[in-house]
Amino acid sequence: ADLMFTTSANGIESNRNDNFKIVISPNPVGDEFILDIKFSSLQNIVVEVTSITSEFVYRNSQNKCFNEFKEIIKMSKCSSGIYFIKIITEHSVYTKKIIKK
Repeated sequence: ADLMFTTSANGIESNRNDNFKIVISPNPVGDEFILDIKFSSLQNIVVEVTSITSEFVYRNSQNKCFNEFKEIIKMSKCSSGIYFIKIITEHSVYTKKIIKK
């Protein structure tokens, strides 16, 4: 199934059959943002944030997460511009664009 992202005043939220939910808040990003991923099964998750030039800003790998992965990601040392969040699970890869103010 496709992953659908919707943008709200507070950030980006997505749902995939109610089994996988991603919330990125706020977007546009100031000095930091919250990445909250909720799911209904045991997951190995890799989260990467890269610049538009593919430079790594953040990377975290969590094995055997159950129900939720939640992280505050600092962007204060990053330049203004477009960045990409890539969420890699055992079965899927999700990519979303964020904007750093």
